[in-house]
Amino acid sequence: MFDSLAEKFSQFNPIQWIIVFSILVSPAALYLMFAQAWIGLLALVLYHCLMLAMFYALSQMLNQVRNAARQLSEGDLTVRIPLQDPEARSLSRTVNRIGEDISRTVHALGKSTARLLDVADTVQKDSEISQAGAIGQKQDVDSAKTIINQLSDITQQVSEHCESTANLANEAKRKADQGSRDMVALEEALNSANQHIDNSNEHFQSLMEETTQISQVMETISSIADQTNLLALNAAIESARAGEQGRGFAVVADEVRTLAMRTQEATEEIRDKINNLQAKTDDVLETMKENKTSMDKSLALASTAEQSFKALNLQIEEVRSYGQQIARSSETQLSQTHDLDNCLQQITQESDNNVQSTRETLRASITVRNLSGEIDSLLHRFETNQTQIQQEESKRDKLMEWNEQLDIGLDEINRQHQTLLHLINELYYLLKHNYGLSSIKRVVQGLIDYTANHFKYEETLFAQIGYEQTQEHIDKHAQLVDEVLAFQKRVERGEDIGEELMSFLKNWLSQHIMREDKAYTDAFKQNGLN
Repeated sequence: MFDSLAEKFSQFNPIQWIIVFSILVSPAALYLMFAQAWIGLLALVLYHCLMLAMFYALSQMLNQVRNAARQLSEGDLTVRIPLQDPEARSLSRTVNRIGEDISRTVHALGKSTARLLDVADTVQKDSEISQAGAIGQKQDVDSAKTIINQLSDITQQVSEHCESTANLANEAKRKADQGSRDMVALEEALNSANQHIDNSNEHFQSLMEETTQISQVMETISSIADQTNLLALNAAIESARAGEQGRGFAVVADEVRTLAMRTQEATEEIRDKINNLQAKTDDVLETMKENKTSMDKSLALASTAEQSFKALNLQIEEVRSYGQQIARSSETQLSQTHDLDNCLQQITQESDNNVQSTRETLRASITVRNLSGEIDSLLHRFETNQTQIQQEESKRDKLMEWNEQLDIGLDEINRQHQTLLHLINELYYLLKHNYGLSSIKRVVQGLIDYTANHFKYEETLFAQIGYEQTQEHIDKHAQLVDEVLAFQKRVERGEDIGEELMSFLKNWLSQHIMREDKAYTDAFKQNGLN
């Protein structure tokens, strides 16, 4: 009811106000006129005019405030009340401050929403790529698992073949050892036969020498026979000359000649036999020489065969050793294959988890994008003017302006630093214009929360690139957070720390951004972070 009356009164024009006030003061004016209290009547008229002017001005001010409030409630955040009337300046400034703050907040929220939409689109695309990669990875892992199973079977077969090869190598080594022993026995037999041949050769040489001596004796006998024959012939001649006296001697001489001839014939036969024996002996010696040569060759071949058997034995031993090594390696490989199969089982599980995670991430990114779109749609309800916001922003008191010295060349971190600077300037503005403690507490808490998020973002990137000075930055971050929390406690106790806090934050901006953060810029860029 009161609001309805106030709204009706605020819509009165000057004539309606005059009528209303005239009706209100008319009884008193009539009374003063009848009482002829002209001074009182004049005072009443002046009071009536003064109240009329005051209520009219108040009505105009309320109309402006009401219209501005209505436009703000309808979403027009560009409306401002002119600060012309000194009496209404405080109320108008308060209403304008509400419009400015909401307008700046909505504008910043719009920028953040646009950025969030871009990030959501990027995350969605990356999630789709990751999902495809995870599915492909799962397929590759399944293929690798099949190959590992086949490799395990092959390794098992190799192990079995190696065992069979080792058995065959052992049998071959046994036979090679037997062959080597047989060749040694053969070599000994050949040496013995060779020795017998040498002995026989010596005997035949002795026989040849004896035969030669016999030939010489036969030559002597033949010579004696010739001489005896000659003597018998001479005796026969002499006996013939002697006549009858020499007849007996002639008979003897004839017998002697006959014996000499038979001796000569026997000697010739013996010579033929000796010559034949010498020829046979020469053939035997030649055969013995050939046998000796063949025996030497056989002995050499037997020795070579023995060495070959020894070499073969060594090679079989090496083959057996290699087979054992291959068997051990196959067993190790089989064990490692089982371990690899277990690892692939875990990788398969992780791949399934990755596929599920990428799907959830994709759904989450789509949800974030939809939520960002919803926020953006809700923000369309409000009308803002970027030029107006920039003009009002330029007139606000600030602790520090963003400049090139604060630019570290990394877009996202620059954006976060700009947000930190905005929060610090907002806190500076509240402190300078004596805002309430609750407002200051909220801004300080927002500054602390955003600073913690910013530090967490930096530390995550440090871990990704393996930054060498990560721990130093983490220690500095923790120290800064502790100092800001100490200031927060002092603010909650109601201490006046405005100048001290602003000085600390300004020094921190200069020290942290311009020195400490610029130190990691090159490392970030080298790792593809811009």
